[in-house]
Amino acid sequence: MLLKDKSQVINLTGELNLKELAATMTLFKLFIANDGGSMHISAAMGTKTLGLFGPETPIKYAPFNKKSKSIYHPEKCSPCIKEKNYLKCSFCNSLDNISVDEVFLVSKKMLEKL
Repeated sequence: MLLKDKSQVINLTGELNLKELAATMTLFKLFIANDGGSMHISAAMGTKTLGLFGPETPIKYAPFNKKSKSIYHPEKCSPCIKEKNYLKCSFCNSLDNISVDEVFLVSKKMLEKL
């Protein structure tokens, strides 16, 4: 089920420690995040997780559980997080290549499987 209105959203930004965050993630139907710590915590808790990847590859760093997926549109330099190459790379726009519509469609498919 998708959100019917904003009243279904609870903003907990800065309100939870890591243990509370991990426990709360078990209640989520789907967690969407960029490649980072919260994405990995969500997957480790068994939550359906959609990982959004920019300069790094999901081949090695995808959210590892069978319920999870990743979106990745590599640039010609990808993966480019190697010895700080991304600081010099002019092609690291791969997160910009992920559209809101694409995230919405993948999320919808993941939620339909509930």
